[in-house]
Amino acid sequence: MPLSSPTRLVLVLVLALAAAHAVHAHYVLTAPPTRLLDESLMVQPPCGGASDVKQPRTPWVPGTDLTINAFHTNAAFSVYVTLNDKPAAVKDFVKILDTNVAKLGNQTVAAPLDKLDAGALASLGLKSSTDLIGKSGTIMTTYDAGDGVLYQCGDVTFVQAGAASGGSDKTKSAAAPGAGRSAAVAAVVGAVLVSVVGALVL
Repeated sequence: MPLSSPTRLVLVLVLALAAAHAVHAHYVLTAPPTRLLDESLMVQPPCGGASDVKQPRTPWVPGTDLTINAFHTNAAFSVYVTLNDKPAAVKDFVKILDTNVAKLGNQTVAAPLDKLDAGALASLGLKSSTDLIGKSGTIMTTYDAGDGVLYQCGDVTFVQAGAASGGSDKTKSAAAPGAGRSAAVAAVVGAVLVSVVGALVL
């Protein structure tokens, strides 16, 4: 049965609200690339529901800024690192930064892995930050805009400057351009499809 005009209007409004909610409900770690982008699993520590390492690991120069796509104008953001081959909990990581993300869209966030303090070095079993070179690790990020902590991880291999692929150095991101936008669009499309199915069933 064809939908009446008022019903169609309500449906459009519902879809618009669902899409807006999807866009503003998360962030995307684009460099290093996130293991997994699943809106329903991002609340699961330590890596947003992704327990397996994403292969191949991304070559990463210690000190390179992270790149994220943020969908809130004010969020607490933290960066952690581990050299554990398969971290299973937040306690497997060492925190290296607490900061605040105060704008929307694609942006960089400092990740001073080249300036680890004595406590972080001891926890990682290192004597200096240069000892990261050649080791595999996982960078965990957390994002809290007031509606709960979200988690995403990126798996890396630490390399010297100039040795990274994909232009990953202290000025270039290892993520492909537009990766964050593509992931965000996918999340929005998923939310809209769920809303459409729900509306048709009702």
